[in-house]
Amino acid sequence: AAPRTPVRRRPWRARRAGLVRRPCQRVVVSTPGQGLEHLVTRIHKLLEPAQAKVIWNKRVQDPDTGRLRQVDIMIERDGKQTHIECRDQERPQGIAWIEELIGRRASLRADAVIGVSSSGFTATAMSKAKKFGIFVRDFRELADHEIEQWGCTSRFEIEFIRFSDLGITALVSPEGLRRISSHPKLSLREDPTDPVLLIVNALINKASDSFRTNQYTTIRAKLVQPNLLADGFPIETTEITLRGHLVEKRVDLVTVSAYRDSTPLSPRPRAVVERHEMGETKVIRSPTAASVILDVTQVAVPRNHYLHTVKIDFGHDIDADFEIIGWNQELNIKLDLN
Repeated sequence: AAPRTPVRRRPWRARRAGLVRRPCQRVVVSTPGQGLEHLVTRIHKLLEPAQAKVIWNKRVQDPDTGRLRQVDIMIERDGKQTHIECRDQERPQGIAWIEELIGRRASLRADAVIGVSSSGFTATAMSKAKKFGIFVRDFRELADHEIEQWGCTSRFEIEFIRFSDLGITALVSPEGLRRISSHPKLSLREDPTDPVLLIVNALINKASDSFRTNQYTTIRAKLVQPNLLADGFPIETTEITLRGHLVEKRVDLVTVSAYRDSTPLSPRPRAVVERHEMGETKVIRSPTAASVILDVTQVAVPRNHYLHTVKIDFGHDIDADFEIIGWNQELNIKLDLN
């Protein structure tokens, strides 16, 4: 499988609730996570101790032939290697795949092998796996009462800033004042980005704590930007006025799936995967930690609104890390200033 486009990652110590605010700088827009292997990789990064290495798409040398062999996921811990192989198919996996895993463990000298199937395993496959020491795991969607037994789920809320009455007053040189038009075009020197987007971006981020729900706030600021031009003439200083207020939107939880051992009497899930109604957004949770994939590429931003903050309430104190997909100024601002 091809490697993913880089995305922003950062650790986070969340005290019950986390705020993921829109960054001022540009962020690379990535494609969503690529399937089951990436999901299982994130789960094991969450579950394994800090000293363990969890590596996706690992190439290992075949001890017999010397050729490189591909392993979906490898866990290196205390000098031992665990290989994880994943199958994302509609039907439960049978004995044939278990026998393949038995052979791979012997051939590549792995200390342990875990087979993960998105659709589970047949009874005979589980029996064969138990006999030969192959660990098998799957995903199963939880019913409402099972979610309650696991504990509280994460809650997402998006905050937009709805703005109006944007005023920009520019101070230019006397020569420029004589030559610019009555409706000058703003631009940035050697930069195709619309400067109005950057002005709104900078102003709202600087005054973000001033906005209130359903209550308009007027923000005024001066901007010194040597690369800002009006009809091609340098602007010395710019005064900006903007009115806005907060608009909040709840994000629905779609499903909760358990990552568990594939046994008839499976114990408490090792982790759960919450899928939320926001693109590829997922929360992977253990009882003490969380890993969040936050995808804002599918968020519908209304005209004259600014996607500002995503609130996440985990329900209790928890360690969390975030992967943010697709947060940039061109994606999240649509202007209508007439």
